[in-house]
Amino acid sequence: MQADPSQLHNLAGDPQQQATLGRLRGECESWMVENRDLGLLSQYELYARSEPDSPLEAGQDPKRNPIRQLLAAETMCGLGHVDEAQPVLITLLSDNDYILRHETLLALCRIGPAAKAALPHLDKARAPGTRHTGIWSFDDVVNDIPLARACLEGGTEAEAKLKLTRQKYLP
Repeated sequence: MQADPSQLHNLAGDPQQQATLGRLRGECESWMVENRDLGLLSQYELYARSEPDSPLEAGQDPKRNPIRQLLAAETMCGLGHVDEAQPVLITLLSDNDYILRHETLLALCRIGPAAKAALPHLDKARAPGTRHTGIWSFDDVVNDIPLARACLEGGTEAEAKLKLTRQKYLP
C-alpha cells in the first residue's frame, strides 16, 4: 500500500511475490470455506439452492453450498478443460430460465476464444423463457449476446468491439 497507494501495479505475476500470493490465496480460500461464502454461486444457483428458506440458511448447509467443490470447479476451468464444459454451456443457452442463460453467457465471456465453438449457438439464448418474479435479477440476455460474441471472437477487431460493447452494456 505504501509503494503503490493507488493499487495500479498487479504483482501477481512478479516472481518475487509468489510466496505472498500463495499465502494470501490460501487465506482467502480458508476464509471462504470457514464463512460458507456464497460468492461463487451464480444468482440462479443461489435462489435455486435457497428454497424453501433463504440464502442465509442455504449458505450454512454444506449440501446446498458445497464451497470446496465450487472452488475446485473454478480451478478446472482455469486449467483449460473447456472441451468438457462446452457441450453443457451450449445446451444451457436454450434453458427455459433467463438467469441461467445470463450466467451461461457470462461464463462463456470468462472462457473467451477457447469456447469459440459456442458462437453459432449464442442466439438460442434469445428464445422466450421464464422471467423471475419476486427477486431482483439482471437477466437481460439480449444485451449479453453481443458481449459474449465479442469475447469469443478474440483478435484485435473483436477486442475493440468488446471494449465498445462493455461500455454500452456494463456501467
